[in-house]
Amino acid sequence: MQYSNMGPFAPAKFKGSALVQAVPMFVDKLPLLVGGLAGANAYFGKVVSVNPSTPRNFQVGWASGQVVRGILVADPSIMMADPAMNDKYYEGRPAAIAVFGPVELMKYDLTQNAPTLGSKIWFNNATGEIAFTASSVSTLAGYTQLNAHVLDVDVPNTVSIWLNYPLVAATSVALGAVADPTVTNTPAASDGDGSSDTPYQVSADTVVKATTATSGAVIYYTLDGSEPTMSSSIMPSTGIALSAGSVTLKLVAAKAGMNPSAVVTVYYTVS
Repeated sequence: MQYSNMGPFAPAKFKGSALVQAVPMFVDKLPLLVGGLAGANAYFGKVVSVNPSTPRNFQVGWASGQVVRGILVADPSIMMADPAMNDKYYEGRPAAIAVFGPVELMKYDLTQNAPTLGSKIWFNNATGEIAFTASSVSTLAGYTQLNAHVLDVDVPNTVSIWLNYPLVAATSVALGAVADPTVTNTPAASDGDGSSDTPYQVSADTVVKATTATSGAVIYYTLDGSEPTMSSSIMPSTGIALSAGSVTLKLVAAKAGMNPSAVVTVYYTVS
């Protein structure tokens, strides 16, 4: 995370007839370095909040009764002393947070849209992870809108945002979640219920299809037991053929402007 020092402002040094219409701000001193942070998954770029009764104890995300404090950022002085920190805050170190100005993000919520100029910026209340939606989206279940805008985009690696104050935009209303995917097997399973204890018993020519009741939602899947994201394969309408052996199918349905569905897991034994 870098902050640019714009240097001393001396209007007398300007030449010509142009009028100065802006006053530069010194943003290199804006990160607040105070207190510490508890909890796992404290990656840089996540929103943190505090309980008003313990304002020096940061927590990832936000919950009722807490106050959004800023975005967790890497502090150069701490990084030089402990370069092993990498992209994650370690509990017990001082925490540096950005409260205003530019913030560079290298990770963000893949269950929503890719960032573009004009995107709205949100954070997941539970995880503190930043998310982006189209400007037309006015509500997002489980998320709070940040008072910020996209400054620059270098997809898929980096996005820079400008954080304004106050940190939180107008209160949003929940839209609800995408309906969970359901699966069908052709031909039908000869035995089992798809659970880990009694997986579906199917033949090697079985095709699995998945649908969701939410119109316009996209279903993503994995076959190796890993958690599906928007970077995972998209389930085609024609379905997928299963290979022989044990298969763990995981699916999630997502749609911009809504919370993603729950992850659905189905187990197969293919022979």
